[in-house]
Amino acid sequence: MLRDPQLYADALDRLDPLVRAFPNHRPSTLDIGGGLAIPVGDEPELEPRRLAEALAPRVRAIGAQPILEPGRWIAAPSGALVATVLDRNDRAGTRSS
Repeated sequence: MLRDPQLYADALDRLDPLVRAFPNHRPSTLDIGGGLAIPVGDEPELEPRRLAEALAPRVRAIGAQPILEPGRWIAAPSGALVATVLDRNDRAGTRSS
């Protein structure tokens, strides 16, 4: 997963010459991707401010409206599953719930 804002910035730096090569066909939107990485274990968390600082000048230079879907990054730390086991099934010496 991409956790380093510089990787996103590098991708836009590679896109910029292509966009400039076709000045009459500039994109109106720029889909930067989706499903921002969530930290696992001791991995560092992606910091939105650092991502914005890295991408804003590049997106402005391209002149398109950015689209970025946060995915599990925004939802994963905000919920918990609560369940009740309603039944158990015993088969041939194994038990499953």
